[in-house]
Amino acid sequence: NYINFPNIINRYEYIISSGGSTLFESNYLKKKIFFIPQTKFENNIAKDFYNKKAILGYSFQHIKNYNFQDKKDIIKQIVDGNGIKRIIKIINKILCL
Repeated sequence: NYINFPNIINRYEYIISSGGSTLFESNYLKKKIFFIPQTKFENNIAKDFYNKKAILGYSFQHIKNYNFQDKKDIIKQIVDGNGIKRIIKIINKILCL
């Protein structure tokens, strides 16, 4: 049930996502994320999130090499939930509203 999806994600400390909105939802919920990109575009997003320390890794090798016993990793939250407000401001500016 997609309505309960945030509650399901929130139950877990670690998330492995293949892409899409789950990455953004998981980051907003401050989860430790491994992102497995499926497309070139997703790979670019993964690299950006990884460079910003918003995910733990973006490959099976990152998962394999990760020390799950070490809980010191801090994930940077870069999704703040205010994106729609910023988009509306941009659209309003373009439309001169």
